[in-house]
Amino acid sequence: MPRIAQFNDAIRDGVRGDVFIDDLPGWISGNTDMTADVKRGIAGAVTSQSFADEPNQVVNYVECHDNLTLWDKLAVTNPDDDETTRRRRHRLATSIVLLGQGIPFLHSGQEFFRTKDGDENSFNSGEVVNRLDWTRAEQETPSVEYVKGLISLRKQYPLFRLENTEQIRKHLRFFDEEEGVIAFELSRHVEGYVERHRVYHNGLEEAVEVKLPAGKFEVHVEDHTVNLTAPRLLEERHVTVAPLSTLVVTERRPDYSKYAVAGGAALAILGLWYVAKKRKTKQQ
Repeated sequence: MPRIAQFNDAIRDGVRGDVFIDDLPGWISGNTDMTADVKRGIAGAVTSQSFADEPNQVVNYVECHDNLTLWDKLAVTNPDDDETTRRRRHRLATSIVLLGQGIPFLHSGQEFFRTKDGDENSFNSGEVVNRLDWTRAEQETPSVEYVKGLISLRKQYPLFRLENTEQIRKHLRFFDEEEGVIAFELSRHVEGYVERHRVYHNGLEEAVEVKLPAGKFEVHVEDHTVNLTAPRLLEERHVTVAPLSTLVVTERRPDYSKYAVAGGAALAILGLWYVAKKRKTKQQ
Protein backbone atom coordinates (compact mmCIF):
# COMPACT_ATOMS: atom_id res chain seq x y z
CA MET A 1 0.00 0.00 0.00
CA PRO A 2 2.11 2.94 -1.25
CA ARG A 3 2.13 6.02 1.02
CA ILE A 4 0.04 4.22 3.66
CA ALA A 5 1.93 3.94 6.95
CA GLN A 6 1.38 1.62 9.88
CA PHE A 7 2.61 1.58 13.45
CA ASN A 8 5.84 -0.35 13.87
CA ASP A 9 5.06 -2.62 16.82
CA ALA A 10 8.42 -4.34 16.45
CA ILE A 11 10.46 -1.30 17.49
CA ARG A 12 7.91 -0.48 20.20
CA ASP A 13 8.25 -3.91 21.80
CA GLY A 14 11.97 -4.04 21.03
CA VAL A 15 12.68 -0.80 22.87
CA ARG A 16 10.31 -1.09 25.85
CA GLY A 17 9.24 -4.74 25.98
CA ASP A 18 6.08 -6.59 24.99
CA VAL A 19 2.95 -4.52 25.63
CA PHE A 20 0.93 -7.64 26.45
CA ILE A 21 3.45 -9.01 28.99
CA ASP A 22 3.81 -6.20 31.50
CA ASP A 23 6.98 -7.39 33.21
CA LEU A 24 8.86 -8.38 30.03
CA PRO A 25 11.65 -5.78 29.54
CA GLY A 26 12.90 -4.28 26.30
CA TRP A 27 16.28 -3.09 25.09
CA ILE A 28 16.33 0.07 27.23
CA SER A 29 15.89 -2.18 30.27
CA GLY A 30 18.83 -4.42 29.46
CA ASN A 31 17.16 -7.04 27.25
CA THR A 32 19.79 -7.29 24.51
CA ASP A 33 17.82 -10.06 22.79
CA MET A 34 15.78 -7.20 21.30
CA THR A 35 18.76 -5.50 19.64
CA ALA A 36 17.92 -6.65 16.10
CA ASP A 37 14.33 -5.39 16.38
CA VAL A 38 15.56 -1.96 17.48
CA LYS A 39 18.11 -1.78 14.67
CA ARG A 40 15.53 -2.69 12.06
CA GLY A 41 13.31 0.09 13.40
CA ILE A 42 16.15 2.61 13.29
CA ALA A 43 16.65 1.64 9.64
CA GLY A 44 13.01 2.46 8.89
CA ALA A 45 11.83 -1.18 8.84
CA VAL A 46 12.89 -1.52 5.20
CA THR A 47 15.16 -4.55 5.68
CA SER A 48 14.24 -7.95 4.30
CA GLN A 49 13.24 -9.07 7.83
CA SER A 50 10.71 -6.27 8.23
CA PHE A 51 7.49 -5.12 6.56
CA ALA A 52 8.00 -1.86 4.68
CA ASP A 53 9.06 -1.08 1.13
CA GLU A 54 9.73 2.58 1.91
CA PRO A 55 10.29 4.56 5.14
CA ASN A 56 7.10 6.59 4.60
CA GLN A 57 5.17 3.39 5.37
CA VAL A 58 6.56 3.18 8.92
CA VAL A 59 5.48 4.94 12.12
CA ASN A 60 8.08 4.40 14.84
CA TYR A 61 6.90 4.82 18.41
CA VAL A 62 7.23 3.52 21.97
CA GLU A 63 3.88 4.59 23.42
CA CYS A 64 0.44 5.77 22.33
CA HIS A 65 -3.09 5.85 23.79
CA ASP A 66 -3.17 2.04 24.09
CA ASN A 67 -1.48 -0.03 26.82
CA LEU A 68 0.78 1.27 29.59
CA THR A 69 2.57 4.53 29.01
CA LEU A 70 6.31 4.06 28.82
CA TRP A 71 6.75 5.57 32.28
CA ASP A 72 4.26 3.09 33.76
CA LYS A 73 5.78 0.18 31.82
CA LEU A 74 9.23 0.97 33.23
CA ALA A 75 7.79 1.00 36.74
CA VAL A 76 6.84 -2.66 36.18
CA THR A 77 9.89 -3.91 34.27
CA ASN A 78 12.43 -2.06 36.45
CA PRO A 79 10.77 -1.70 39.87
CA ASP A 80 14.07 -1.15 41.68
CA ASP A 81 15.04 1.91 39.64
CA ASP A 82 14.93 5.30 41.27
CA GLU A 83 13.14 8.01 39.28
CA THR A 84 16.40 9.45 37.93
CA THR A 85 17.29 6.13 36.33
CA ARG A 86 13.77 5.70 34.98
CA ARG A 87 13.97 9.14 33.39
CA ARG A 88 17.22 8.14 31.68
CA ARG A 89 15.70 4.96 30.23
CA HIS A 90 12.66 6.92 29.10
CA ARG A 91 14.66 9.65 27.33
CA LEU A 92 16.85 7.00 25.69
CA ALA A 93 13.72 5.41 24.20
CA THR A 94 12.55 8.76 22.84
CA SER A 95 16.01 9.39 21.37
CA ILE A 96 15.83 6.11 19.45
CA VAL A 97 12.49 7.09 17.94
CA LEU A 98 13.49 10.63 16.96
CA LEU A 99 16.87 9.68 15.48
CA GLY A 100 15.56 6.75 13.43
CA GLN A 101 14.38 6.62 9.84
CA GLY A 102 10.68 6.53 9.05
CA ILE A 103 7.96 8.63 10.66
CA PRO A 104 8.52 9.35 14.38
CA PHE A 105 5.45 9.39 16.61
CA LEU A 106 5.32 10.88 20.11
CA HIS A 107 2.39 10.34 22.45
CA SER A 108 1.05 13.56 24.01
CA GLY A 109 2.96 14.06 27.24
CA GLN A 110 5.71 11.58 26.41
CA GLU A 111 8.18 14.45 26.58
CA PHE A 112 7.40 14.90 30.29
CA PHE A 113 7.01 11.22 31.26
CA ARG A 114 3.26 10.92 30.99
CA THR A 115 1.72 8.53 33.52
CA LYS A 116 -1.76 7.07 33.86
CA ASP A 117 -0.89 5.51 37.23
CA GLY A 118 -0.73 2.05 35.71
CA ASP A 119 -4.06 2.20 33.85
CA GLU A 120 -3.37 0.40 30.56
CA ASN A 121 -6.86 0.71 29.03
CA SER A 122 -8.12 4.15 29.98
CA PHE A 123 -10.85 4.60 27.38
CA ASN A 124 -13.48 5.02 30.10
CA SER A 125 -11.33 6.24 32.99
CA GLY A 126 -12.25 9.89 32.73
CA GLU A 127 -10.22 13.07 32.69
CA VAL A 128 -8.46 12.45 36.01
CA VAL A 129 -6.45 9.67 34.34
CA ASN A 130 -6.44 10.86 30.72
CA ARG A 131 -5.76 14.57 31.13
CA LEU A 132 -2.39 16.12 30.35
CA ASP A 133 -0.72 17.15 33.59
CA TRP A 134 0.77 20.55 32.78
CA THR A 135 2.23 20.84 36.28
CA ARG A 136 4.27 17.74 35.50
CA ALA A 137 5.35 19.36 32.23
CA GLU A 138 6.73 22.36 34.14
CA GLN A 139 8.49 20.09 36.64
CA GLU A 140 10.11 18.12 33.83
CA THR A 141 11.30 21.10 31.77
CA PRO A 142 14.80 19.61 31.14
CA SER A 143 13.22 16.60 29.44
CA VAL A 144 10.87 18.78 27.40
CA GLU A 145 13.83 20.86 26.20
CA TYR A 146 15.77 17.71 25.36
CA VAL A 147 12.96 16.40 23.15
CA LYS A 148 12.62 19.81 21.46
CA GLY A 149 16.36 19.71 20.80
CA LEU A 150 16.17 16.28 19.20
CA ILE A 151 13.33 17.44 16.96
CA SER A 152 15.44 20.46 15.91
CA LEU A 153 18.40 18.18 15.17
CA ARG A 154 16.21 15.96 13.01
CA LYS A 155 14.88 18.99 11.11
CA GLN A 156 18.32 20.52 10.62
CA TYR A 157 19.99 17.43 9.15
CA PRO A 158 18.14 15.56 6.35
CA LEU A 159 20.23 12.43 6.96
CA PHE A 160 17.99 11.69 9.95
CA ARG A 161 14.91 11.64 7.67
CA LEU A 162 15.99 10.00 4.43
CA GLU A 163 13.28 9.90 1.79
CA ASN A 164 13.50 6.35 0.45
CA THR A 165 14.94 2.88 0.90
CA GLU A 166 17.69 3.44 -1.66
CA GLN A 167 19.00 6.40 0.35
CA ILE A 168 18.85 4.47 3.62
CA ARG A 169 20.89 1.63 2.15
CA LYS A 170 23.39 4.11 0.75
CA HIS A 171 23.81 6.46 3.70
CA LEU A 172 23.15 4.39 6.88
CA ARG A 173 25.67 1.93 8.29
CA PHE A 174 25.62 0.11 11.61
CA PHE A 175 28.88 -0.87 13.25
CA ASP A 176 29.74 -3.07 16.19
CA GLU A 177 30.28 -1.88 19.73
CA GLU A 178 29.94 -3.88 22.93
CA GLU A 179 26.69 -5.65 23.69
CA GLY A 180 24.12 -3.18 24.96
CA VAL A 181 25.33 -0.37 22.69
CA ILE A 182 23.75 0.37 19.30
CA ALA A 183 25.95 2.48 17.03
CA PHE A 184 25.49 3.72 13.49
CA GLU A 185 26.77 6.31 11.06
CA LEU A 186 24.91 8.50 8.59
CA SER A 187 27.08 10.05 5.87
CA ARG A 188 26.74 11.78 2.51
CA HIS A 189 28.54 14.02 0.02
CA VAL A 190 26.60 17.20 -0.62
CA GLU A 191 27.33 20.67 -2.01
CA GLY A 192 31.10 20.22 -1.90
CA TYR A 193 31.09 18.84 1.65
CA VAL A 194 31.25 15.50 3.40
CA GLU A 195 28.73 15.32 6.22
CA ARG A 196 28.54 12.48 8.71
CA HIS A 197 26.90 11.78 12.03
CA ARG A 198 27.86 9.08 14.49
CA VAL A 199 25.11 7.98 16.88
CA TYR A 200 25.66 5.85 19.96
CA HIS A 201 22.73 4.58 22.03
CA ASN A 202 24.05 3.24 25.33
CA GLY A 203 21.54 0.88 26.94
CA LEU A 204 23.89 -0.07 29.76
CA GLU A 205 23.77 1.21 33.31
CA GLU A 206 27.43 2.18 33.17
CA ALA A 207 29.36 4.55 30.94
CA VAL A 208 31.16 3.14 27.91
CA GLU A 209 34.12 4.45 25.94
CA VAL A 210 33.95 4.52 22.15
CA LYS A 211 36.62 5.34 19.58
CA LEU A 212 35.76 7.74 16.79
CA PRO A 213 37.34 7.60 13.33
CA ALA A 214 39.80 10.28 12.31
CA GLY A 215 38.12 13.63 11.80
CA LYS A 216 36.96 16.81 13.49
CA PHE A 217 33.71 16.05 15.27
CA GLU A 218 31.36 18.34 17.18
CA VAL A 219 29.13 17.05 19.97
CA HIS A 220 25.46 17.73 19.31
CA VAL A 221 23.85 15.34 21.81
CA GLU A 222 25.45 14.25 25.06
CA ASP A 223 24.04 12.94 28.34
CA HIS A 224 20.45 14.09 27.65
CA THR A 225 21.47 17.54 26.44
CA VAL A 226 21.26 18.90 22.88
CA ASN A 227 23.51 21.73 21.71
CA LEU A 228 23.12 22.86 18.11
CA THR A 229 24.19 26.49 18.42
CA ALA A 230 27.62 26.17 20.07
CA PRO A 231 28.64 22.50 20.13
CA ARG A 232 31.99 21.65 21.62
CA LEU A 233 34.74 20.40 19.33
CA LEU A 234 36.19 17.03 20.25
CA GLU A 235 39.97 17.07 20.52
CA GLU A 236 40.29 13.36 21.23
CA ARG A 237 39.12 10.22 19.45
CA HIS A 238 38.11 8.33 22.60
CA VAL A 239 34.77 9.55 23.93
CA THR A 240 32.68 8.47 26.92
CA VAL A 241 28.98 7.77 26.44
CA ALA A 242 27.07 8.27 29.69
CA PRO A 243 24.91 5.44 31.07
CA LEU A 244 21.45 5.03 29.51
CA SER A 245 21.97 7.89 27.09
CA THR A 246 22.58 8.88 23.49
CA LEU A 247 25.68 10.51 22.02
CA VAL A 248 25.57 12.23 18.62
CA VAL A 249 28.71 13.68 17.05
CA THR A 250 28.85 15.41 13.68
CA GLU A 251 31.56 16.21 11.17
CA ARG A 252 31.19 18.50 8.16
CA ARG A 253 34.31 19.03 6.04
CA PRO A 254 35.16 20.03 2.47
CA ASP A 255 34.98 17.20 -0.06
CA TYR A 256 38.53 17.20 -1.37
CA SER A 257 37.90 14.16 -3.56
CA LYS A 258 36.29 16.27 -6.28
CA TYR A 259 39.35 18.52 -6.33
CA ALA A 260 41.55 15.45 -6.64
CA VAL A 261 39.52 14.31 -9.64
CA ALA A 262 39.67 17.75 -11.21
CA GLY A 263 43.39 17.96 -10.54
CA GLY A 264 43.95 14.55 -12.07
CA ALA A 265 42.03 15.58 -15.18
CA ALA A 266 44.06 18.77 -15.44
CA LEU A 267 47.33 16.83 -15.18
CA ALA A 268 46.13 14.42 -17.84
CA ILE A 269 45.35 17.31 -20.19
CA LEU A 270 48.73 18.89 -19.51
CA GLY A 271 50.39 15.55 -20.19
CA LEU A 272 48.63 15.18 -23.52
CA TRP A 273 49.55 18.77 -24.42
CA TYR A 274 53.20 18.10 -23.56
CA VAL A 275 53.32 14.92 -25.65
CA ALA A 276 51.68 16.67 -28.61
CA LYS A 277 54.10 19.59 -28.36
CA LYS A 278 57.08 17.27 -28.18
CA ARG A 279 55.95 15.41 -31.30
CA LYS A 280 55.43 18.66 -33.15
CA THR A 281 58.95 19.80 -32.23
CA LYS A 282 60.43 16.55 -33.58
CA GLN A 283 58.53 16.88 -36.83
CA GLN A 284 59.95 20.36 -37.34
